[in-house]
Amino acid sequence: MDITVTREPMEALASKMMQAAEAGDLAAVRDCYADDATLWVNTTGKTVGIDEHLANMKLMRGRVSHLRYLDIRVNPFDGGFVQQHRVLGDLPDGATLDIAACFVVKVRDGKIAHRDEYIDSAAQAPVRG
Repeated sequence: MDITVTREPMEALASKMMQAAEAGDLAAVRDCYADDATLWVNTTGKTVGIDEHLANMKLMRGRVSHLRYLDIRVNPFDGGFVQQHRVLGDLPDGATLDIAACFVVKVRDGKIAHRDEYIDSAAQAPVRG
């Protein structure tokens, strides 16, 4: 496999997804995913569809202000990419949210078809509701 063939479109898709998420533009986030996309999260062990994921994103944005994503590293592979990053934000009590995250993303026809999300459950505890 020639990684240069897959690197550019995978990095562009990852960048589009993260920029939209940071901006709180859920319609633009939705556009990164296939209509039948699924997402699995290690802290719940559940697989959800994109609409439920977007609802969860909206809830998180309501609980955390100044949400941002830092230290984003994208490693493409044939048919997808692995992304590592940190989620930072301000909690209502003045504390700073800082969650380490890793996505394993499968891409189909230029859209995210499935995403496995691994996050630090202890760091996420302040925003669980």
